[in-house]
Amino acid sequence: MKKKHAKEQNLLGEQQSKILNKAKNDSEKMSRSPMMYIGNHRKDLSNGDRSSEGNNSSKLMDLINDQNVDWTSLIQRQLTEMTTSRRLHTKEQCDLLRILLDETQKTQMKEITERHIREKKELELSQVRQNIEDSKRLGSEKNIRNKSDLDRRIRELKSNNTKKFLEERKRQIMKHEREKDNLTKSHETQKITLLAEIDKMHEQSMNYQDETPMARYPSSSV
Repeated sequence: MKKKHAKEQNLLGEQQSKILNKAKNDSEKMSRSPMMYIGNHRKDLSNGDRSSEGNNSSKLMDLINDQNVDWTSLIQRQLTEMTTSRRLHTKEQCDLLRILLDETQKTQMKEITERHIREKKELELSQVRQNIEDSKRLGSEKNIRNKSDLDRRIRELKSNNTKKFLEERKRQIMKHEREKDNLTKSHETQKITLLAEIDKMHEQSMNYQDETPMARYPSSSV
């Protein structure tokens, strides 16, 4: 957009310079004192054209004023375009930041949920393996007298293992809840921080004033 605006300014500046230079040249020609010869005498007719010089100066000033109006109109339009473009760009940036944060947080929550599911399954498998190993170990012991004694010992071990599993599972649930709670709080803090930054970006975009184009006002048009 800056290149487009610079091209528009250069084009208008060149056009105004040509028109102004032509008007100045025409004015200078008109302001020269006309001479008229009557017989052997030369008569200066410039005194009668003093009013024409004033008219020429007035026309030049009108032309300069018109060019100033055209230039100001161009700059104001360009400023409006830049402001609109800047605000739109800021809005797009803010929307993208919100989307990225939301997607990142969803991914993090999904990852921690999947990890918790894996840890729960691992704990359950650990209990199953422990029961199997205990059953094998008891089956190989020689001091067990009969099957009923073996079944009783197996039930006791399974009961103890289940109790240990429930206690471990309880600790695991509490740990998982703390992790999710901490992640949720972290996400809330991130959202608050981002929204504050977005508000600043919007405020800066609304209050931004670009005075640069006015500084490029063509000297030939002033």
